[in-house]
Amino acid sequence: MTFRTRLLTALLLSISNLAVNASQPIRMASFPSLSPDGSKVLFSWKGDIWTAAASGGKAERLTTHPAWDFAPKFAPDGKSICFGSARAGGYQIFVMPTEGGNARQITNHSEGSFLEDIAPDGKSILIRGLRDFPGRKPYRLYRVNIDGNSPEEIAFPAYAENGRFSADGKSII
Repeated sequence: MTFRTRLLTALLLSISNLAVNASQPIRMASFPSLSPDGSKVLFSWKGDIWTAAASGGKAERLTTHPAWDFAPKFAPDGKSICFGSARAGGYQIFVMPTEGGNARQITNHSEGSFLEDIAPDGKSILIRGLRDFPGRKPYRLYRVNIDGNSPEEIAFPAYAENGRFSADGKSII
């Protein structure tokens, strides 16, 4: 079993020990993300983003929006999170403080964007999107500044999914 598989298994077991309150246990949570210090876990459940102690316990809802929020990830400094949401029409990427609060939209493309990773320096994100590439597998990877004020930069010019930044942020795996 790889390290990543062991980590995800541990996260999913931790999520299975969470509850909204004593009478409502959390079932079928998805997209777990461990905080940089290992103390908290983020996850998607019932269309919102939630957080809890990695050891289990009571979960706290971070987003409450009628649109579907999903696939959260902690920023490397642990101070903010990025996540996907349908709140702006097609799926786009948003950023907000780790404790919750106002979510700011980062991407804005008519074909939508899906979060793949956050750069180690926290200044950019890696997204997957359908753009102007016809064919059976049109997904490409793009780098976007987290401020959202710069155009997308193509990061990999062929079909790709599940991209990750290298530890130094200079390459994409």
